[in-house]
Amino acid sequence: MFKITRLPAEMQEFFAVAAQDLTVFQKAHLVVYILGLLLGVSRGNVAALSRLRTDGRHRTTLSYFLVRSPWDAVSLVQRVTLWQIEELRKRPVDASDPDRDTIFPTLDDTKQEKPGKKMAGRHRLYDSSNKTYINGTDVVELVIRFRGRVFPWASQVVLTKEQAIDAGRPHRTCVEIGADLLETFTAPEGLKVRVLFDTVYLAEVVIKVLDAKGWKLVSRAKPDRVVDPGRGRQKADGKNQHVGQYMRNCLRRGSRYVTVGEGKMARRCKVAVREADLQGVGRVTFVFSILIRVGKKWVSHVPVAIVN
Repeated sequence: MFKITRLPAEMQEFFAVAAQDLTVFQKAHLVVYILGLLLGVSRGNVAALSRLRTDGRHRTTLSYFLVRSPWDAVSLVQRVTLWQIEELRKRPVDASDPDRDTIFPTLDDTKQEKPGKKMAGRHRLYDSSNKTYINGTDVVELVIRFRGRVFPWASQVVLTKEQAIDAGRPHRTCVEIGADLLETFTAPEGLKVRVLFDTVYLAEVVIKVLDAKGWKLVSRAKPDRVVDPGRGRQKADGKNQHVGQYMRNCLRRGSRYVTVGEGKMARRCKVAVREADLQGVGRVTFVFSILIRVGKKWVSHVPVAIVN
């Protein structure tokens, strides 16, 4: 088997950034692990990776580095992400691209089935993508999108109340964890920030973080969310108006047609833009849209409410 005797010139700057706070031995472990994975050595088997090194250290030192060594993996990832973003900013970009100076932190959670019974955060949960219950973990993730590329930033496993008590940690919901992850991100100077997330995270605790940082958002609103248009006749029965009903009314009156794209895949949409108060969020701009035609083919789609 071949050995790692020196770093490729193309990767020296990367490891200079990644290993800033690591010791000499920790950097050696990191080099072996990353290069081994890039070269596809035995699919990340620790014993096979350790055979790449030339310093004669035992494979258990690599295992210790991965699971117990006191280094901050999250800070390393975030440091490399910021470095990659700055490198992208140095490259020429199309001046007509409206998002060339906008960075998009994107918040979402993923549910993964786990067969093991002693994994952190494993519990019975509902997987909406497959519409079934699974035994697995729910992980909230924050990634950074910039100029067509996606970079990792932070993630956290969601614990049940019982698991949080056993771990000696306060119990946090998906939405609260998402707000915490957004707090850890500071955008590079000179870039606009527009946060993207799903309907679940359109909540007061997340909006407070965005207001404090002065960021804008793009999300979808569920049809059952309560909305106050702030104009028109009040309902005599005192019932709340919901986004779904308000969206249908706006698309029926005061909407316009917009064509997105060209040729056979051009999309014809019916669009209405309104400002209203969304319960738990405050004053927002709604963009209501329904797709009615793709090319020359008429289609029937469910309207969506985009919050901006």
